[in-house]
Amino acid sequence: MRLLKAFQVKGFVMHEVALGEITATVLGGVVHGLEHFVHGKDDKIALLRGVFLWLSSGPKVTGQVIEKVLGHFIYVALPARALLSVPRALYAFIKDSYLIPQCLWRSAAYESKLIAALLPLASCDLDRAWHPRVDASDASLTGCAAVSSCLDPAAVKEMG
Repeated sequence: MRLLKAFQVKGFVMHEVALGEITATVLGGVVHGLEHFVHGKDDKIALLRGVFLWLSSGPKVTGQVIEKVLGHFIYVALPARALLSVPRALYAFIKDSYLIPQCLWRSAAYESKLIAALLPLASCDLDRAWHPRVDASDASLTGCAAVSSCLDPAAVKEMG
């Protein structure tokens, strides 16, 4: 606590301090220490699901709104990174309609429906064994790519 006070005296604004806990809520996520399990907060996932279900109806929105919603989605989806591959038309919509309100495209509305359905799966078991097959993918508005390789599980674990 002395260190915290020393920073505050120098003018640093500090966030609250949390001591070690078995289950901790961290920036909208929940870490279950004994179960070695990570997922988004239930209330945040429920809110995001509601937003994506609304978006799936194709409302009139701007790309800027979609950008903010996807920002929240990205954080919640990080424990299950495969979910990050779903939005593509949503990103194209952001680029096309950043400040111009228009009805959400059917393709982007469909992605919103998929995301709403998949959000409850955004979790990670930290005890899961490392697999020797390593996959990587990336996409842009003009294409996508994927690679795969088999490596020694110890090397995979070391790289994380």
